[in-house]
Amino acid sequence: MAENPQIKTKTLILDAAERLFAEQGIGHTSLRQVIAEAKVNIAAVHYHFGSKEQLIYAVLERRIIPINEERFKMLDAIEAAAGEGPLPLEPIIEAFIRPPFRLRSNPAANHGSFVRVMGRCMNEPNETVQAAFGRLFGEVIKRFMAAYLRALPELPPEEIMWRAHFGAGTMAHAMCGGEMLKKVSQGRLDMGNGEAVLQRLVAFIAAGMRAPMLGADEPVKTKEGKKA
Repeated sequence: MAENPQIKTKTLILDAAERLFAEQGIGHTSLRQVIAEAKVNIAAVHYHFGSKEQLIYAVLERRIIPINEERFKMLDAIEAAAGEGPLPLEPIIEAFIRPPFRLRSNPAANHGSFVRVMGRCMNEPNETVQAAFGRLFGEVIKRFMAAYLRALPELPPEEIMWRAHFGAGTMAHAMCGGEMLKKVSQGRLDMGNGEAVLQRLVAFIAAGMRAPMLGADEPVKTKEGKKA
């Protein structure tokens, strides 16, 4: 069955925008460049997206919505198995990490450009990206915060939010920093075994989530016992 020409054109535009956002950054990519890369005319871009802001959202939405759906499916299963009891921490972390990690560990999926786009979004934030993240991740934050509270009832919500934030940052760095890791380790470490890396990452984040809580005004001490 032949592909719908409109769907094909829309996909060409999204693919081109994703590649250029990854290579140049979102702020440095113009619609004119996207048009040239996709080999379409300006009317096609305006017909399907209307503006650059809507195109940015569409590029993010195309990849993030399926990831979030898989996250929710995994979290639903964890909650169903636990019933009214506490939730196990490591499976929650895995439910958050595994779906996006597939993009990094499955070259056949050809999502490498989007992983780089997400890295750009973290390092080069702008109002459009921040608004898109609010829409795309609002329910994710709500669901996973509730799950972490059930898994770690001894911690206050503010502390769990800090730790979840640090955990998400660790995941993002692991996904985007594979080439640097291989270089600084002189080839001893790499991201080739995605499953092993994911399990290490889950264990690392879980340890941070469970760490003893410092008092609000308690200084961090160095190994020698001096105040940092």
